[in-house]
Amino acid sequence: MRGAGGGVQSTGMTAITYHAQACARAGLPARMCPERLEILAERQRHLGVRLPEAVVEWYAVDGAVEFQASRTDDHVMGLDELGLPYCDDDYVAAGVLLISNENQDCYTLVVPLDAGPNPPVQLMDPFDLELREAVARREPFADSFSDYVQACVRDAAGR
Repeated sequence: MRGAGGGVQSTGMTAITYHAQACARAGLPARMCPERLEILAERQRHLGVRLPEAVVEWYAVDGAVEFQASRTDDHVMGLDELGLPYCDDDYVAAGVLLISNENQDCYTLVVPLDAGPNPPVQLMDPFDLELREAVARREPFADSFSDYVQACVRDAAGR
């Protein structure tokens, strides 16, 4: 079920649409966990924003983000920190969702909150002094969040 703002609701929806291939490759269940969906619904209420459907779906699959994080040296935002301020910067207030920070702080990866259900992943330079300046200078990284996830899982299979 899709909400009025386009996001996935936590009303028992467990089938996935965006990440079935990534789940199969990673050996993850191709369904969303109701408990994780509820955490994400509460986070959206707390933040006052609707997270993109593809992001909600990936974070709601049991073990998906943990799988991704365990196969990289980068800091992948966990379910417990998604959307919350990071290093005193409120990315959500700046219109983006931080999903990963490169392990040497060379770049961060974000998704715009206003770019539809499966938004592009964009690269930001964390050394820009002002977060809003960094947001204004975003560069393309992946055409969609689901493409990004698929690439991460494919890369992880090679580790």
